[in-house]
Amino acid sequence: MVADWAMKFLPRKYREGQTDWFGKRGINWHITVTMLKTEGSVKFLTHVHIFEQPTPQDAATTGAILVDVVQNIPSVKKVNIWSDNAGCYKRTLTIATLHQEVGKKIKSYNFCEAQVGKGPCDRKASHIKSAIKRHVNLGNNVTTAHQMKLAIDSQQRGQYRVKVISPVINADDEKVSLRSIPLISMLHNFKFTDNGLQLWRAYDIGQGKLISWNSIIDKKIHVIQLFVHHDWSYSQFATVGSEVVDREDDDGDDDEEDDNDDNDNDDEDTQNDNYDKDTTTPEPVPKKRRTISKVFTCPEEGCTRSFKHSSSLDKHILLGVSFTKQPANNNNTAIDKLNKGWALKVIKPKTIFTQDQKAYLYEKFMIGKTTGRKEDPSKVAEEMRYALKNGENRFSRSQYLTSQQVASYFSRLVQKEKKIDETD
Repeated sequence: MVADWAMKFLPRKYREGQTDWFGKRGINWHITVTMLKTEGSVKFLTHVHIFEQPTPQDAATTGAILVDVVQNIPSVKKVNIWSDNAGCYKRTLTIATLHQEVGKKIKSYNFCEAQVGKGPCDRKASHIKSAIKRHVNLGNNVTTAHQMKLAIDSQQRGQYRVKVISPVINADDEKVSLRSIPLISMLHNFKFTDNGLQLWRAYDIGQGKLISWNSIIDKKIHVIQLFVHHDWSYSQFATVGSEVVDREDDDGDDDEEDDNDDNDNDDEDTQNDNYDKDTTTPEPVPKKRRTISKVFTCPEEGCTRSFKHSSSLDKHILLGVSFTKQPANNNNTAIDKLNKGWALKVIKPKTIFTQDQKAYLYEKFMIGKTTGRKEDPSKVAEEMRYALKNGENRFSRSQYLTSQQVASYFSRLVQKEKKIDETD
């Protein structure tokens, strides 16, 4: 098993404004490439863990991930792990967690030199990023961990096992004090035995040093539990353009183009019928298959419309949400006259939050303050649309807020608390 924390993935949108580009919060993800040796052949299996929220890449989280990967392959009897010298891997807590949870399956843990040994993980990360880029180019957004999983599954067709998780930290758990392995930064090879841990500075040079497990672990270690939002994917996923859908469009342009397509199909059918009458061995002519539509979604917050063609989406953005189709015989005459001052800056009316909106945002703000993991404003704005109260939608469509409004309100709460602290 080769393990590595990939560089944080920056969320991407199909149509991204300048304000969306700056201040992005990366998505944590971990890659584990397993090389299985069965009947003289070597097979590769890749596990990807994507975190729903920002997570510290410490030894406790890393150890829980490695244990989860080993437990997902029950047929394996011997496991040898390979990683770099990062502090989250070369740590007494990581090694002790593997010994406690995996048991006799784990045989050795080897650490590579700088810039060497992580090639399999880097190659898989490159393939996954290219798959996400292709998914975005089809008109999709990848801004959350769930969307990232969908992008990987749809493009790679189930080649990778992708899981969306969140670590569950129990503050009531008793902290176990471990005795650090002496000079662990100088060691590179660890062999797990029943008597203890055998250490080498260089591989297979000398007998190594044996340290008993009792000198490292006194009590049972509380391993971080991983809450699974979306489990592994084993089946293949259909790609865009593999299904037949109904003829339903959002705008007049799509209707017009569909009518033109139908006319073209009728002409082709007529020509094919005449051709069949002249020939003695007619062959069936396959009809055009309807492909999946509405892959271009509107990037504006609060708008849920999707379009079949990119040109329709451009008109929707440039002309507004409700635009009408021009009449056929316009004779190049102006339809509407612009009023004087149309190019002046418009002063937007001041938006006053309701008490329910303030209460909801304050709840989200306090979650970040108490747990130390700040809520993402874009995620809060998205969850606001699906929030329920007494079995009904908590907010109406007119009460939806944008990510900028949520971020501004959080900033005002921080400034308010700073003033209170200064006065105290």
